[in-house]
Amino acid sequence: MESPSLAPHSGSSLWKELLLTASLFSCQIQPTSAQSVSVSVVPNPPYGTVGSSVILNIQGVSGQPSRCTWYRRTFDPSNPIAFYNIATGEQTTADSRLNVSSNGSLLIRDLTLSDADDYIVQILSSTSFSVVTAVGHLAVYDGPDNIMFSPSLVRDEIHTTLKNSLILECHVESYPDAKYEWRVNGTVNSKFSDYKYTIKNVSWEDSGKYTCLAWNNMTNLLVSKDVKIKVLAQESPGGGKGSSLSGGVIAGIVTGVLAEMALIGALVYFLWFRKTEGANKEDFSEKNPSASNYGEETAVYEDIVFPKDSALSAQGLGSSPAFPEVPSESAYQALDMSRVAVYEKIVPWKNPQA
Repeated sequence: MESPSLAPHSGSSLWKELLLTASLFSCQIQPTSAQSVSVSVVPNPPYGTVGSSVILNIQGVSGQPSRCTWYRRTFDPSNPIAFYNIATGEQTTADSRLNVSSNGSLLIRDLTLSDADDYIVQILSSTSFSVVTAVGHLAVYDGPDNIMFSPSLVRDEIHTTLKNSLILECHVESYPDAKYEWRVNGTVNSKFSDYKYTIKNVSWEDSGKYTCLAWNNMTNLLVSKDVKIKVLAQESPGGGKGSSLSGGVIAGIVTGVLAEMALIGALVYFLWFRKTEGANKEDFSEKNPSASNYGEETAVYEDIVFPKDSALSAQGLGSSPAFPEVPSESAYQALDMSRVAVYEKIVPWKNPQA
């Protein structure tokens, strides 16, 4: 059966001619079932990511195609997305991001999530003049991107109240949905594996750094974000939030104050003891004058009375009011003035006993 020639249409666009040609291919030349099974559309790479490019290759076609017409989602001859006449190099596309190469493959640039769909190609063989239809699916993945925390952060911090409940939410843009992991002060908490982290009864120990990690299994991309949780004391009856110090910090302050008080008390006791000891010694000295001179040599002088016929009497130091006469039996003996002074020094006992 001959193909009818395309009569020129004055004033008609090339796109209308494309639609007519596609309709003729569809109605007059039907592919065999064997050809439909062997020919396929294969994306390269196997999936696309937002912002990247992908090529939809035609696999299983023997020989050089003469014409290629691409459709999206459904085979609708009135709505092709790209047409290419390989013999003449004529090409028409519905989107500037699309381009058909000489082997019939379709290039899609700057992918978006909306580009994910089924794609259908209809090929006119240059050798057998048969039409072959092939279908393939394009998957487009994205993310994870734009990670955010809820409740909102204030200088990368979230404040909560002691014994309150806190729900952290980590949101990312990802397709397919991201997988999550939570870490507290660098340690993985396996109890939470989705975008929520719940603390039912906040304690001082819940303060610290929380990290949310989100990754996409298809794009193999990962993002993370840290947030610092600051626990405040319960609100006072007047409405104030009280101290923001943790239990450990408060315990440290109390311990330091107690240690300082103990040190001050020891110092006061030491000074008081020294002062009391000094006062006792002074009082003891007043009550015991000899004790105050303990260890010192004290000179005691005593008058010596000589007998009447002693050598001192011969020298004019006989009986006088200052030197009365005493019996010869006196215990006092005359001293030789040439060798001994009138006054003799008596050294006190070094170790007096009570």
